[in-house]
Amino acid sequence: MYQIIGKGEETMFAGKKIAFIGGGKMGSILVRGMIRRRIAPSKSITVTDIDQPRLKELATSLKVQVSRDNKKAVQEADIIVLAVKPQQAEVALAACQPLLARLPDAVLISIAAGTTIRSIFALSGGHRRIVRAMPNTPSLIGAGISGLYAPAGSDPGDRSLAAAILASTGQVVVVDHETLIDTVTAVSGSGPAYAIGHHWGARFHRRAEHKPKFRARLEWADTQIKRRGGPLLITARFSPGGRTALTLASGITAQPRPWFLRWTFVAAIIWATYAAGLARLVGEPFEDDHTKAFWIAFGTALGINVIIEVVRHFRAKRKWSKAAV
Repeated sequence: MYQIIGKGEETMFAGKKIAFIGGGKMGSILVRGMIRRRIAPSKSITVTDIDQPRLKELATSLKVQVSRDNKKAVQEADIIVLAVKPQQAEVALAACQPLLARLPDAVLISIAAGTTIRSIFALSGGHRRIVRAMPNTPSLIGAGISGLYAPAGSDPGDRSLAAAILASTGQVVVVDHETLIDTVTAVSGSGPAYAIGHHWGARFHRRAEHKPKFRARLEWADTQIKRRGGPLLITARFSPGGRTALTLASGITAQPRPWFLRWTFVAAIIWATYAAGLARLVGEPFEDDHTKAFWIAFGTALGINVIIEVVRHFRAKRKWSKAAV
């Protein structure tokens, strides 16, 4: 666990200008965190976005500089935070590529989900000072856990700058391999959802006492989780929305926390391996067509989910047959 203590953060960013390319949810969370912890003054931060009302809101609430011009923000920046969606990262970096070539000392920090260091390097025209990070949703309330990766040979100061920014919204885990970034956020991201479900569980059960149909649904969920066990958490990783629904259900039905965390970690490792393998096999051929890449990833995940369920079904059927004999 890499944690930034308060001392020295102000001097770390003294005189540096920071550009956030993207003022969406995660980008604005980081900006708010930095200002709240006084890591950097609002006047030294510029946020760009295509949404003019959004920019106006950020300028009013955070007193930061705002612009719709990525190039202008980048050319004046010492630190650039790429905080856009993956499909927008290519356009943003391509537009700024000539400027980055003239700014070799600028630190480029990417929080664009699923966009690898290799891709960022290529899209930025070979910019070398790159750090990749992945914060998670609990950062919204200052309880986030972010994964951070810097390539071998990177300047330690670049990693420290990125870690300080991310630590403004929670804790930071520095990983040695890029593929582990998703594992960190996957495991840590499930914890809060489980805790929320567990917190609301008592209220759900009180309601169930007076509503037979609702009680039946809770009992069904509890039975399914116990019957199908940990592999269900693996299957849920390959189902759209499945992970969130199952995590909440595990908390609501008070499944043992050690069991939940153990299988969540296993599921996260399997998912990270799958994602890395898929990227290696088909990432390059489809790097220019994100729509096809999405449907390939979605279809593959759905196919794996179906296979897991079919195998589970026949194994359970065989077990029941033997028990009947």
